Amino acid sequence: MLKDFKSITLFPLVMIFARTLKGKKQEYTGFISDDRNELKNKQILEVESINNSFSQNIKSFFDKESPIYDKTLVKFKIDLNVAPELRRGLIQDFLKTIDIYYAMSMLGAKIPNENIYIELDISNQKVNTSNINNLLRYILLAYGSRKVDRVYLSGSFDTRSQKAYETLLSYLNSSKIENYSNSKSLHVITCKNSKQTLDIVWSSGDDIELTDFNTVFNRFGEKITKDIKVSQNPIYALHK
Repeated sequence: MLKDFKSITLFPLVMIFARTLKGKKQEYTGFISDDRNELKNKQILEVESINNSFSQNIKSFFDKESPIYDKTLVKFKIDLNVAPELRRGLIQDFLKTIDIYYAMSMLGAKIPNENIYIELDISNQKVNTSNINNLLRYILLAYGSRKVDRVYLSGSFDTRSQKAYETLLSYLNSSKIENYSNSKSLHVITCKNSKQTLDIVWSSGDDIELTDFNTVFNRFGEKITKDIKVSQNPIYALHK
């Protein structure tokens, strides 16, 4: 009962910091991984979030009897049929939930003031061309937050969705983020790797026609030259 009371009293503070703390990460190396072996020799605070839940985990970050942790790992059980930008009633969208867990980790007395790790649990879900867009956007929002050091992910992909996933990895792993912006339904991440600077663009709502791009590739890494639209399928627009 006392711990529940403490969670309630801490909740306003956590929400304030979730809104004000800004991510600072710039360089991304090995951002997406399916290998959790690096965690074996570390003291990890691991919590689970179902449907972007967080309130039941607040006490874990402020437990005075807990050990000193090396890192926070938030395991998100996600439904690939649900868009990450969607907020449903009291359920926060995915990016806001990252903000909240980052704030709790930064405020926790026995956790280093560092970025968090997350795991996207898509077990028992087959990734296909219908739901790969949502998975790509979950990863992109984690990247754009600048608050996540690593995304752990393993799953079952069909051939076409595997191509889309590998295309995203080729751009994000070993990259540097320059900016993430969101205006209404339009999302734009500007980043660079060893070869080029590019915008990764998608819409969480209706399609948007754009005509001022130079070289554009679709989610599968295939060049597109006409009828270019920003949609719920992320596209990669190279800078001149």
